[in-house]
Amino acid sequence: MIYIFDRVDLIPDVFISDFLPNMPIDRQKKALKYKRAIDRNLCVVGYWLLCFGLRKEYNIEEYPRLSYNEHGKPHLTDFPDIFFNISHCSMGVTCAISESEVGVDIQDVQVYNSDVAKRVCTNEEIGQLAKCPQPEHYFCKLWTIKESFIKQFGASVECIENKFSAEWAITQSPGYVFTYWGEGYHLCCFGGENEMVFVGKYELES
Repeated sequence: MIYIFDRVDLIPDVFISDFLPNMPIDRQKKALKYKRAIDRNLCVVGYWLLCFGLRKEYNIEEYPRLSYNEHGKPHLTDFPDIFFNISHCSMGVTCAISESEVGVDIQDVQVYNSDVAKRVCTNEEIGQLAKCPQPEHYFCKLWTIKESFIKQFGASVECIENKFSAEWAITQSPGYVFTYWGEGYHLCCFGGENEMVFVGKYELES
């Protein structure tokens, strides 16, 4: 299941201050390192979405401990057969929970930068971007596909600069690749999960 919270303007300050102490110390430190309040808040909500999904799907009430692979991908220390991945951007935060390795990415649609595109896109994709009437949207989609693909397998984000194509990444997936356009953002999930649950302010406060 893919959980998403995209009403970032409605995150109550009291929720952040009350929930932050429940997070693992390493996750607290990560949240507090963010300079922008919105990034800190979304980091906290990301862990909350994980707790929400684990409670909903597996009746796990405890706050889960996290372990990390050599590239920093988190896993559940006490539940090794449950997999998850979290991502956030300025427009929202998402958490995918699955019974197999999963990777999810959410990105804002930003002004298109051809220099960035040349670092991470194949020549064919660069050609498509040059013809596209809205290259910022197409590039956002390409980026989320590539990043969610490498996150599924716990690889380093630098792998994107190896310039594999988004089309190739999709063909490598053993399961369904889910994509979604929201207001100002694009989301992609590798790992077979194809259902979304939109979480609102009410759930945060309950």
